[in-house]
Amino acid sequence: MSESEKEKIERENRKRRIRRTKRIVKEQQATRELNNRQDDVETSRKAAKKLRIQMRKALTKTAAQFKEEGEQRQREILREKRQRDDQLLEESRLLRQREREKRRALDDERDRHRSKEQSSHQSSSTTSNSRRRRRSSSSSGK
Repeated sequence: MSESEKEKIERENRKRRIRRTKRIVKEQQATRELNNRQDDVETSRKAAKKLRIQMRKALTKTAAQFKEEGEQRQREILREKRQRDDQLLEESRLLRQREREKRRALDDERDRHRSKEQSSHQSSSTTSNSRRRRRSSSSSGK
C-alpha cells in the first residue's frame, strides 16, 4: 500500500470515527433528553403525590377543626340551655314560694279576722246571754 492509499484509508477512518462520534453524541443527547423527560415526569409525579398528601392532610386537619368547632358549638348550646332551664326552674321556685307566702299571709289574715269575729261574737253572745239571764231572773223574780 502506498502512502496515498494509507492516507486515504486514514481519512476515511477519521471520517467514520467522527461520524460515529457524532452519532454516539447524538444518541447520548437523545438518551439524556429522554432521561431528563422521564426524570421530569417522575419528578412531577412525585411532586403531584406530595401535593396530594399535603392537600389530604390539610383537608383532614380542616375537617377535624370543623368537627371540633361544631362539637364546641353544641357544648355551648347545651350549656346555655342548661343555664336557661336552671334559671327558669329557679324563677318558678321563687314564684311558688311567693305564692305560698301570699296564701299564708291571706290565711293568717283570714284566721285573725275569724278569731276577732268569734271573740266579738262570743263576747256579744256572752253579753246577750247575761242580759237574757238578768231578764229571765228579773221576770221570774216578779
